Amino acid sequence: MLNITYAPQDEALVQRLQRDLKRAHVEPAKPVLLLLLSPEVLTDPATEQAIASIQRQKGVIIPITVRPTEAPPAIAALEAVDFSAGYELDALLDRLVQDVPMHTKVRTAQVRASNRMMVYVLAILVLGMFALALLTIGGGLIAFPQEEYDAVDTEVAQTQQALVGPTLEAILPRSTADAENFELTVTALPRPVQPLAIGTATALPQEEE
Repeated sequence: MLNITYAPQDEALVQRLQRDLKRAHVEPAKPVLLLLLSPEVLTDPATEQAIASIQRQKGVIIPITVRPTEAPPAIAALEAVDFSAGYELDALLDRLVQDVPMHTKVRTAQVRASNRMMVYVLAILVLGMFALALLTIGGGLIAFPQEEYDAVDTEVAQTQQALVGPTLEAILPRSTADAENFELTVTALPRPVQPLAIGTATALPQEEE
């Protein structure tokens, strides 16, 4: 559980911090209090209550200085993460990883850099394998099995002939009258057979020549 104690004027900063901690997969395995130190937060009685509560739970307090001020005596010995000069998310993530056990691996700057490097390496390997495949195929080191393709085409043609050959033989035009009525004959055939009938009929005059 992670709680944040802050002054009302730091609401926007807290919303950004909560969003970024979620993206970084910060899931503490014990209670954590992020105390955003400012002159305003130290005047709020709720601050002392939050500190006392987290201490009773044996949790971890991480002070974050957003505006210069002295830390309350209860946490004076703790080193604060300095946000007074800028939004130092990576410094806070490093501190969390150092001081708090986590349920998941926190995406610190080092972890993010390692992940990016892994992505780059994988991308280079994939591109290298793709380029090698193109060179191998283009250079003729790997050839498509054309003989197998031809054998399959022949088998398909023979199967078609065995299945529909007798039907086509009976309807193919053999005279001028048959040719005149052939269009109606084709229309009456099942749709899958129509292209084969037309192609076979077209080939007949060429064979006779």
